[in-house]
Amino acid sequence: MCLALGVPRADAEQRLDGSDELLDELNPGEERMGGEILETLGVFDVDRSLDERGEEIKRWLGTAIGAHGTFGSGHAHSLWRRLRTGALTGAFLSPADSGPHPVEGAPSTYWEALTRAGEFCPPTTTKRTSGSRRRSSVAVGRLPGPGAGVLEPAAGEA
Repeated sequence: MCLALGVPRADAEQRLDGSDELLDELNPGEERMGGEILETLGVFDVDRSLDERGEEIKRWLGTAIGAHGTFGSGHAHSLWRRLRTGALTGAFLSPADSGPHPVEGAPSTYWEALTRAGEFCPPTTTKRTSGSRRRSSVAVGRLPGPGAGVLEPAAGEA
């Protein structure tokens, strides 16, 4: 299946490495479940080359992810898959919804990098995006956030 999707053989073998034990636990008739497990692990993901704008988004997201402090393994895996496959809007929205780790994160760096990534993301009209972008603006001091006092607007905003 991986080869048919255009995943190079070496990559396919690396992705499948260690899955034998997991797949050996499946019983006859559970092939679909096995496929779903492999899909969740990203075995069938096709890496996407990004244009200059996409690479810029990916760089800023990498900075934000590093400044986050820590992600749970499932969240980190999901972010990694989105970045590999070029699903950059999803990669932007996911950390924007969680905010930096309260102890291990670097909030200023995190929100600044996430805001920069958002400036390069294509416009979208989803309610979730506008909320995430609002949170990004809140974090860099442009809008008051929950529990914050009224902040002065950034230059040019009134």
